[in-house]
Parts: sequence; structure tokens; C-alpha cells
Amino acid sequence: MSITLTSKNYIDDFIGNKIFAKCGGISALELTNDEVQYLALIDYSFNINDFDYYCYIEKLEKYYNKIRQNNNKENSENRNIENIKKSNEIQIAKQ
Repeated sequence: MSITLTSKNYIDDFIGNKIFAKCGGISALELTNDEVQYLALIDYSFNINDFDYYCYIEKLEKYYNKIRQNNNKENSENRNIENIKKSNEIQIAKQ
């Protein structure tokens, strides 16, 4: 919860609770309720030092890039499979 709220504090572009909740595997309503409770517990005062924040951002970027690379690899493999299928269909049609 603290990372989500701190991210919201640092990020200039607004990212809605739907996206944060989806990343956390919970509903947006549950996230909103958890935020309200958490903020009350910490008396609406939260800070994170720059070092910890940038370490977290770096880890997120690495994770995001890894996912992107895997998606690109899967898309490339799917294109190769489709090309093989098309090639086989053309060869069958020629026969």
C-alpha cells in the first residue's frame, strides 16, 4: 500500500486505481478502501527516501522490460508459426 500511495505522490501523470489494483490482483474498490484505512493509520503522512524510491522504480522498469521482451518474443514466434502455416497452405494448394 505504501508503494502505491507513494507512487501516486511522485508520478506526474495520474494513474487510476483500476490500473494499480490490476497490478496488485485486487479490485479497484478494495484498493480504495485499503488506501483510506492505511492513510488513517499513518495519519495521512508518508514519505519515502529518494534512494528507496528510485530502486523501486528501477526494479519496476526491469520487470516491465522483461515482460515486454517476452511478449515481443511470443509475437515473433507466433508470426513465424503463421508464416509456416501460410507456406504449407500455399504448397498444398500448388499440389
